[in-house]
Amino acid sequence: MTRPPTKRLPVGRAKENIPTIEPGELSASSNELMTLKEVAALIRVHRVTVRKMVMRGELPAFRIGVFWRIRRVHVERLIARGNRKDSDK
Repeated sequence: MTRPPTKRLPVGRAKENIPTIEPGELSASSNELMTLKEVAALIRVHRVTVRKMVMRGELPAFRIGVFWRIRRVHVERLIARGNRKDSDK
């Protein structure tokens, strides 16, 4: 059985309609599990970039079958680390 082709974004095109996250918005459901695609949309990067971050150990994640899941609390920590780095400049 073959897989259906995946939809890819054209290279160089900006993703549209991605919500902006304000500080403090994430903490209500920090144990929520997120997919690579959801994390990618949240931090505005490509899904493959999130997978690479997981593989490098920058973002803790685990697999359920063939699917990766990431706890929202870990995404919050990643965002907080990024904000601290930005404020050091």
